Amino acid sequence: MEPEKLDFFETLAEALRPVIAQEIRASVSEAMKVYNKTEPEDIIKLDEAVKFLGLTRNTIYAKVSKDEIPHIKRGGRLYFSRKKLREYLEFGT
Repeated sequence: MEPEKLDFFETLAEALRPVIAQEIRASVSEAMKVYNKTEPEDIIKLDEAVKFLGLTRNTIYAKVSKDEIPHIKRGGRLYFSRKKLREYLEFGT
């Protein structure tokens, strides 16, 4: 390749490098926002809730029966939303 053309492409590459890097950062940042919004809620079973809350199974059963703790009943089993349990711990709701 001729030296003039080589210099042109090197100069162009140097000029575009920060622009491309900024576009990549913006795209990754936008993708992470979408990912964080669409990440499925973490549903856990009773044994995991025991560990997460630091309560006994009996205490959790008692709170469930009094509807004091957020829970989901499906097919005779108890499930909990980790997000709602966090809110319960933080705000008591």
